[in-house]
Amino acid sequence: MYKYTYKNVSYKRGIGESSSNNLYVGKKYYIILNKNKPKNAMLLPFVILPDSTRSPNNGWEEMPKELNLNQIRTFLENY
Repeated sequence: MYKYTYKNVSYKRGIGESSSNNLYVGKKYYIILNKNKPKNAMLLPFVILPDSTRSPNNGWEEMPKELNLNQIRTFLENY
């Protein structure tokens, strides 16, 4: 299970047990969500954020430098 907040609303989602081998309880990850349906989100398991990371309430305006668009595409195609 993971939780996230978007525009001051908290959401809780789950992922399959075999979805990734590098997920750790208590760590921070990026998610992709549909801003019109924020309950539809997908956790990106391949980038762990530093514990000190603070995310903007309305999401990032630009894709953070740690993310690679091709890596995201490949992940989504294989999901």
